[in-house]
Amino acid sequence: MAAFLSSLLIFSLFSFGTSLTSNKYQKTCPAVESLVQKAVTDATKRDKPAPAGLLRMHFHDCFIRGCDGSVLLSFKGNSKAEKDGPPSVSLHVFYVVDNTKRAVESVWPGVSGGPSWVVPKGRKDGRISKASETIQLPAPTFN
Repeated sequence: MAAFLSSLLIFSLFSFGTSLTSNKYQKTCPAVESLVQKAVTDATKRDKPAPAGLLRMHFHDCFIRGCDGSVLLSFKGNSKAEKDGPPSVSLHVFYVVDNTKRAVESVWPGVSGGPSWVVPKGRKDGRISKASETIQLPAPTFN
């Protein structure tokens, strides 16, 4: 699960073009996967539900406008972003993404166990994020 979630974080954090491949960062950031996996493992040691939260965050991101990382965007002023929508209040793991990004950028500035499989990396960045569109998501209290 940690390897899968690590791949999801890599998918969500970095955008070096729009093509998805299983070896996207092999030349530019060869240790990125191990850095991301360590960050996810460290978060899981302190916060047992973190892997489930990362998976939920990925679902929220992909459900609205596709898998474009828009759930990570923040807005100021009167606008509200996806992360501000009522169903997203359960997304408590933004800190894992922030910590992971810091760890990777400390090595490359500018840029939980279980089964694993190859996940294409990279992403096409979203430019729109609206809390009003989160009404389509199931509420955190949905059983």
